[in-house]
Amino acid sequence: MPEELMTRWIDGIDAVDPAQWDALALGLATPFLEWRWLHLLESSGSACPARGWTPHHLTVWSGDDLVAAAPFYVKTTGSGEFLDYRSWYATGRQGLRRASKRLVGMVPFTPLSAYRFLMAKGVDPAAMTLGMAGEIQNHCRQHAIGSWHLLFVDPQWQAPWKHLGHQVWGHPALVWENPGCRDFSDYLAGFGAVRRRSIRREQAAVARAGIDIEMVAGPKAPALFFEWMFEYYTDTNRRYDPQKTPYLTEAFFAGLERWWRHRLVFAAAWEQGLDQPLALALLAVKGDRLWGRYWGRARPLRHLHFATCVYGPIQWAIANRIRWFNPGPGGDHKRMRGFVEVPSYSVHRFTGQWQAISSPTAKD
Repeated sequence: MPEELMTRWIDGIDAVDPAQWDALALGLATPFLEWRWLHLLESSGSACPARGWTPHHLTVWSGDDLVAAAPFYVKTTGSGEFLDYRSWYATGRQGLRRASKRLVGMVPFTPLSAYRFLMAKGVDPAAMTLGMAGEIQNHCRQHAIGSWHLLFVDPQWQAPWKHLGHQVWGHPALVWENPGCRDFSDYLAGFGAVRRRSIRREQAAVARAGIDIEMVAGPKAPALFFEWMFEYYTDTNRRYDPQKTPYLTEAFFAGLERWWRHRLVFAAAWEQGLDQPLALALLAVKGDRLWGRYWGRARPLRHLHFATCVYGPIQWAIANRIRWFNPGPGGDHKRMRGFVEVPSYSVHRFTGQWQAISSPTAKD
């Protein structure tokens, strides 16, 4: 890395001009590293110190030009990381046994394989990664941060880290990749007869209950959708973990309604005679990729989850030439509906064990 580059640690994404940040982020397949998404998490009080997420982002500058960046958060708890560190802690001799803080690189509350360092065009990725890694290591040592972690990294970006002395964990994800389906019948044709009948029965059961699934693009969604989505999201979180506060605040969903509609699509399950959806799913879309994020329902109904979160989005994906759909964390029920395993990784390092890298960057 040339000596004229300077590193700066910033305690909030709003310290960087949105256009400068997005000049690095908009070209990525993922939307979750864009300035507005990260800013909404922070400004809404979702990812903030009071909730155990202290923003502490690394930026690299050439004069007034941002040439690289990495979102980081100082953490003292595991809340919202969707990864169990306990077995990894047990292997360590230093680091977290002597310091309770750790530095986590990830998109908060977003267990999707997307994280990576952001870099401007023309930057040497290998040299920049090496320089940023050295800066992170030195910074952690200077501030008594026992370890640093990169969670749910872009699978194409994980390869260099083993060579830099890190532990790389694999924890596969499930996605649906469109093999060239022209319609939902083509999707069903990819299954055996028994599974096809099962999927049709699930859809028929929801239809017999008087439920219609409507896909609504974010720019056309009523403002009430965002209010209802917060209610359903909160209810879902409390049903599965009543001891914990939901990660996202009402202000976050209000911010999505105002600032991020263009990246969203809703699946709404309408019950005949009612003016509020029985269930809602919120998904994000960018290019030819789709991500399932949040869902909830007013009351339980068998097969409603699959209709709202799987079959409706897949039909929409086929109609809109979406090539790749990650519905979010889940298990074998997704395998039975055409989702296949793909690599997902996280990267881990105790600060006290790594001696090889020193940062070539100048600090301002």
